[in-house]
Amino acid sequence: MSLTTLKNKFNSLLSTLNGTTTVNFSTTVETAYEALVLANVMNEYKRIFGPLRNLTHPTHSSFLNQKPGRFRTDRAFKLEFANNHSFYVAADIEVFGLEALDQGRPIGILFEADVVVIPEVHANEVVTTFRGYPAPQHIHSAYECKFGSYNKGQLREFLGLKRHLCFLGNQGVSATRLFTSIIANSFPPIYLKMARPRRHKFFDRTTATMYDLEQLIIN
Repeated sequence: MSLTTLKNKFNSLLSTLNGTTTVNFSTTVETAYEALVLANVMNEYKRIFGPLRNLTHPTHSSFLNQKPGRFRTDRAFKLEFANNHSFYVAADIEVFGLEALDQGRPIGILFEADVVVIPEVHANEVVTTFRGYPAPQHIHSAYECKFGSYNKGQLREFLGLKRHLCFLGNQGVSATRLFTSIIANSFPPIYLKMARPRRHKFFDRTTATMYDLEQLIIN
């Protein structure tokens, strides 16, 4: 897919949300693919949570490639639903792991996630107490976007992010089906998905089910 194709697809998905498009976009196909995944994620949240009351676009000139990876509300899309649920959706965010969950403070190493969804109720704590880096208790879902060539290292990286964010166990059950999967074995119950433009060999079904993982085909 070309950069122009990705931008057109992105704007088409934004238009289905609230009839608007964006003037700010990526200059590389890799980050443009992240934007396409982000737009698909926002539409999936609309499917689950119902009609949008408001969609707020990032006020910063760029919402992609956000080095050094801090969450900022001015670089995120904000989804406000009629049922009073609201979320921020941001790209290229570094996240704390289980140590920060256990201790309730910003501690430990950071891993980057390509797209992160944060309930608005947690946003202020992320920005103020956690210096812009969400911890597992702040995250509703996270996505790895792999546009280029496939390699097994991507799967190890993906599984590593899952173990960074969640304990393995049956205490985090969530009945909400995000895309095609529910959470059965993870605490906190964070949805974690790998998005690719084409299907490649993934974890075997037993491993994917055990770790609540899903591969999304977005093109």
